[in-house]
Amino acid sequence: MSNQISQIVSGLNRRSFTNNTQRVLHTLLTAPGDGWVTLAKLRVPSAGSRVRDLRKEEFGEIEVECASATALGVRGGNNTFLYRVARRGLTATQVRRVFGS
Repeated sequence: MSNQISQIVSGLNRRSFTNNTQRVLHTLLTAPGDGWVTLAKLRVPSAGSRVRDLRKEEFGEIEVECASATALGVRGGNNTFLYRVARRGLTATQVRRVFGS
């Protein structure tokens, strides 16, 4: 993640978020390690829908990767899916579009 995006994310106050899409993106961007997160860890209603929202033009067409727990070699089985933001093409403009900053 670029320094500019890191600065945007570190300056955010989670309590000031106005929608669940912002909460989902913040969780994905601050996920430790390789960034994979289960829907359960996103902790918002309709988390899968919010992930899909991030892929829409109005939210900056952010690329969100999806993989099964089995494919990643982690516990959870075939019915557990994990998500992460593809950071290689992520821009500060896309992040600002979601957070309105």
